[in-house]
Amino acid sequence: MSSCSIAMVGAAAEAPAALPAWVEALAAGSDDPVAEMLALVWGPRFDHEHALALLARLPRSDSAWAHAIQAFAERFDRMPSSGQQALRRGILRDRSERAVFDARQFRKR
Repeated sequence: MSSCSIAMVGAAAEAPAALPAWVEALAAGSDDPVAEMLALVWGPRFDHEHALALLARLPRSDSAWAHAIQAFAERFDRMPSSGQQALRRGILRDRSERAVFDARQFRKR
């Protein structure tokens, strides 16, 4: 993945890497924050409209994420399609690794 991508993949034996804070903020109230991130980057350009709709759900104090979201959107939009696809694959891989980690944690109980 390029340096523009977000680090979201963790080792299966450890807890997966945390999502960036702005992703967590946007996905607040969502059952699946990874799906929200995928929705934002699924097309050839970052989905600003969807991001703004998610941002509008947040308390006013959380609107400070707008700058971070805009910066990521600009980097994403400049990425070659191969880089965008690598980012999507990383997000999907992260979802799978989180499911494995969650299952392992459940079995430990």
